[in-house]
Amino acid sequence: MTNNNTQSINIKSLFRILSVIFHYTPIDLLIHLSKQKLILPFYHTVSNKNLVHIKHLHNIKSTKQFERELDFYLKHYEPIDFFQLSTIAKNNKKPDKKYFFLSFDDGLSQMSSVVAPILKRKGIPATFFLNSKFIDNKNLFYRYKASILIDEIEKIGLSKNVKNKTEQILRDNKLDCSNIKKSILSINYTNKHIIDEIAFVFDIDFNQYLKNEKPYLSTSQVNKLINDGFTIGAHSIDHPQYNLLPINEQLRQTEQSLHFIADNFNVNYKTFAFPFTDYGVSKKLFEQINNIDASFGTAGLKTDSIKNHFQRIPIEVSKLGARNIIISEYLYYLFKMPFNKNIIIH
Repeated sequence: MTNNNTQSINIKSLFRILSVIFHYTPIDLLIHLSKQKLILPFYHTVSNKNLVHIKHLHNIKSTKQFERELDFYLKHYEPIDFFQLSTIAKNNKKPDKKYFFLSFDDGLSQMSSVVAPILKRKGIPATFFLNSKFIDNKNLFYRYKASILIDEIEKIGLSKNVKNKTEQILRDNKLDCSNIKKSILSINYTNKHIIDEIAFVFDIDFNQYLKNEKPYLSTSQVNKLINDGFTIGAHSIDHPQYNLLPINEQLRQTEQSLHFIADNFNVNYKTFAFPFTDYGVSKKLFEQINNIDASFGTAGLKTDSIKNHFQRIPIEVSKLGARNIIISEYLYYLFKMPFNKNIIIH
């Protein structure tokens, strides 16, 4: 992560604090001042259960919290589906009404068991982005492995033998061993093998976890979501950080996951959400995947130089509710308006 990106995250954290002060600011006023009528909130999951593979990464919304947040969106915006959003992109015009487009990343099993029933009851469309390597619980995202490891450390602690072996693995890979949990969370896609090495020390079997917990959607569950009127998209093969990959690998991750969705689910549209972020992705990649209907980043309330590329708002970044997150995004947008800093140029 670059210094500029880190600075941006720190400033956004400040605006989330400010959103508590401005909690009762009328949303319509913020929309009017910013002229931003379209928001694209996104989540990973919703659950009333303790999801070990996620709890140390995201703030998991309960069903009650999620429904309250949906009611907030519905009060101030009109829900639109993927095809309506694609039309907005094709027309290259600003929306004429206040809209929200809802999406979910990683293809987790709660999309079928929890999220879809709530959305159907409320009449809200959504798009679910899937990693081709994880569908049917064939593999586990390395960050989810990290969360499981940290949970094990918190649950049983570290024996002297396990601690010594873990620290040695971290040292061998030039990682700080003074804070094991922090170091595990710092592991990225390029050195993800370290997590498996540490898991061996802890005697954790991730394949058994996949078998027991079934964290991901099955093919039949995805087909049921499609039959229920939801749309699906690609989210790469195995969720890498694109800014750490050469462009040929970025292209492979993108195209293979798009082909997987088309070949296995017989959908006649193409959409892709970048894993983690599209930060650092060059215009050259967009030029090579220009046959898709729409793509998505995670930079918040911003416009983009690519007309069919949309920036989404991550809602699970803090324990604040959707109203405060959305207000903080509008405040941040207004803060940057005088400097023309609200458009992302690739």
